[in-house]
Amino acid sequence: MDNNRWTKWVNENKPNDVKYVAVPRFESLQKLNVLFASGFAPDLIFEYDTAYQGQL
Repeated sequence: MDNNRWTKWVNENKPNDVKYVAVPRFESLQKLNVLFASGFAPDLIFEYDTAYQGQL
């Protein structure tokens, strides 16, 4: 998920490093809540749960 040709391309063609955080779908709500609470929330989130998206 975080090491493929597109992630490599982004990191090669941008001004700073991009860090990817893979979150399994079966525990996405818990993991995202922990990231938000700890102050390490990502700048961009792709989430399938529309109810959770609405809370953000």
